[in-house]
Amino acid sequence: MHDGADDPWDNYQCKQFAEKLRPADIWIEIGKMVYWSWKGTYSPPRAYRFVSPLGASPTLRDLLRDPDQLRKKLKSNWTKKCASLAPLDGDLKKAIDAFDFSNYDVITGEEIIKDLKGKAIYPVIFGGGLTKPRPANQPPPDEIAEEEMPYVAALVDAYTDHAASPIATATEALVHGTYGPHLRSSRREFYCAESLKAFSKDVLVEEDGFGSLQEEIHDGIRHTVAKQHSSGYDRVLSACEQATRVEVSDHPLRSDLKPADRAGICHQLANDGRIERWTT
Repeated sequence: MHDGADDPWDNYQCKQFAEKLRPADIWIEIGKMVYWSWKGTYSPPRAYRFVSPLGASPTLRDLLRDPDQLRKKLKSNWTKKCASLAPLDGDLKKAIDAFDFSNYDVITGEEIIKDLKGKAIYPVIFGGGLTKPRPANQPPPDEIAEEEMPYVAALVDAYTDHAASPIATATEALVHGTYGPHLRSSRREFYCAESLKAFSKDVLVEEDGFGSLQEEIHDGIRHTVAKQHSSGYDRVLSACEQATRVEVSDHPLRSDLKPADRAGICHQLANDGRIERWTT
């Protein structure tokens, strides 16, 4: 049933028959559509598709390709197949004559499956993992972007907590012999995770499917983050190392999850305020 009388909609009428669909199988369904749209219960569909595992017989295929013949055959079969809806009086005949029969077709289950391949819903229904390969990761830009500043600032604080002398800025950290390579690696990991997040929007049905992955990583590292560490830098290293050990057993992205993504998710959590700071 379609409630919005003026909204465009498509009707898929599924028939689970052990043989090909025949004209005798469809008169009542077409009759219902004509009758109830005539009565104003819903508008005629933009497209009407019979879904049949084995498709349609040649006779039905030919009939659905000929709107005038389909209209004529519906009227001749009305009393036998559709009388339960209403008698075929003059007004109903006019309704049938005015109805658009050009949008009827039959599709097979195989065609439905083929059309779903590459869509996010496919692995949910049929399994087999994601249907799109993950594209190359986005590299970090040369300049630290504004949206990176929360996790970068948290890392600079962690470096200062570990260093013999304070590290005041990210620029200072980048030229440091120890923290420079770590900050560059952390940025690469962050952008790996951001690339995986963007990929998830194309392949996952759930609106926040990547968020559930972040939650699993967060659950796996939170005790490590809460432990005592000699410095904030050591806490970062321990948390990112623990993230590589977190078992992600049933998430649809698990086969695309790399160690860099896991560490990058730690930095995403810091960037989003889920880990407020690495220092105590």
